Amino acid sequence: LFELLGPEGFELIEKLLQNRSLILGRSLTCPNDNRFQTLQEQCKRFIGENTKPNYGCQVTIQSEQEKLLMKQYRREEKRNARKEKQAGEDGEVSGDGLVCFDPKELRMQRELALLNARSMPVLGRQREMDFEKIHYPHVYDSRAEAMKTSAFIGGAKVFLPESVQRENNKMYEEVKIPHSEPMPIGIEEKIVYIKDLDEIGQLAFKGMKRLNRIQSIVFETAYNTNENMLICAPTGAGKTNIAMLTVLHEIRQHVQHGVIKKDEFKIVYVAPMKALAAEMTNYFSKRLEPLGITVKELTGDMQLSKGEILRTQMLVTTPEKWDVVTRKSVGDVALSQLVKLLILDEVHLLHEDRGPVLESIVARTLRQVESTQSMIRILGLSATLPNYLDVATFLHVNPCIGLFYFDGRFRPVPLGQTFIGIKTTNKAQQLNHMDEVCYENVLKQIMAGHQVFIFCFGLHSEHI
Repeated sequence: LFELLGPEGFELIEKLLQNRSLILGRSLTCPNDNRFQTLQEQCKRFIGENTKPNYGCQVTIQSEQEKLLMKQYRREEKRNARKEKQAGEDGEVSGDGLVCFDPKELRMQRELALLNARSMPVLGRQREMDFEKIHYPHVYDSRAEAMKTSAFIGGAKVFLPESVQRENNKMYEEVKIPHSEPMPIGIEEKIVYIKDLDEIGQLAFKGMKRLNRIQSIVFETAYNTNENMLICAPTGAGKTNIAMLTVLHEIRQHVQHGVIKKDEFKIVYVAPMKALAAEMTNYFSKRLEPLGITVKELTGDMQLSKGEILRTQMLVTTPEKWDVVTRKSVGDVALSQLVKLLILDEVHLLHEDRGPVLESIVARTLRQVESTQSMIRILGLSATLPNYLDVATFLHVNPCIGLFYFDGRFRPVPLGQTFIGIKTTNKAQQLNHMDEVCYENVLKQIMAGHQVFIFCFGLHSEHI
């Protein structure tokens, strides 16, 4: 009603809502011929009364129900028009020129809409639309942008790009999708050169000339603030160096008179696998060695004594190991009390079987921040994932400052995709044809001088 009448009809809407039971009852009991006229007279009588409006009564906008009602109304109107046309052709038009019908189904829809309107929030749909219009400054999601276009909302079909190559033969059908064009460089984007950093940054990034594009976009928030962050970027985009930027920021917070107070902080890097933990330990050890920072691996295979843990500034561990460690104190001072930076690599594993372990780690860390009023920064690193806003909320990341999402347009090496569908329906022939086509494509890539990486699911001994 508000959408139909606007602000001028606010008083009328109040009257209708206050007396809707009376209006509905009388409209259902009166004859069909003068129902609308009676309803119109009642509305006029309500408006003509000089009573003051009852401020505070709820005005509910039920857009979804209105759509259903309008759809039903249009359906009845078309049906009425067909009957009228048919009656006109047969010469059976009523005296007033209209064909009468009994809209029982429409009455039920109206009653249902009134009942549902009592429990729905005011302007609920409008708030939802306003939320969808929020633009986050560091989110580069081409798919989300495409979904907001009028063509997508209107239900237009989605097609592959014109540059797609197709090959069709008796054995298989092949579709080659070329790589997407890189994201154009923004006006405010500025490459960060290592020579422009302070002494700590130059020592840690010794041998590098500059940061890449993604690292330069993230630099200001990662290196100069304490904001929680979620970085979603393609594989090979340089997320490890983003973690290094946050590590250096934490180290800079504990420098007094040119000396790093190593006993004041701990940095924890959580890697999903032991092999990755060992690799990250070697990487950070080499980078942080000029600063005198000790990096140790703490996994099921690499046990550390209490003294070694206390003498270590950065621990690289697995989710399960850190979950066990944070449940108890280590040494005279609780280890968790000294943690100032928590880095969660491959945070998209929240969706996997080990997700509950990561959840407990984050929940325990956030609880510690609330209870002790201490500052613990959380950095989440992930491949591109669809619900980045939900993960950012879970990590207590401000989406306008600490959320960075980079889609495939930011890949350092452009990625094309090829889909091959085997045509035969016979299971045995499917396996043979699949092996043959796979072998031909692998051989073609190797002959061209490229490397090949093959993932096999459900690999049996006869396939090796």
